[in-house]
Amino acid sequence: MANVFVDVSDFFKKKMEILSLFETELLEFPFTRSLDSMRAYNRYRGSQINREYAECSCF
Repeated sequence: MANVFVDVSDFFKKKMEILSLFETELLEFPFTRSLDSMRAYNRYRGSQINREYAECSCF
């Protein structure tokens, strides 16, 4: 279970721009390596800490 969250809202747009450069690594939605899935996941994690976007980890 995730116990460390980082608000990435301020640079989420830039993150998506950088990820889009890796065209050969990306897949179409609904696969997890799609930009839409990554956006949805980060929004979900953001909602857990009352932010727009977040990333999390378990330590």
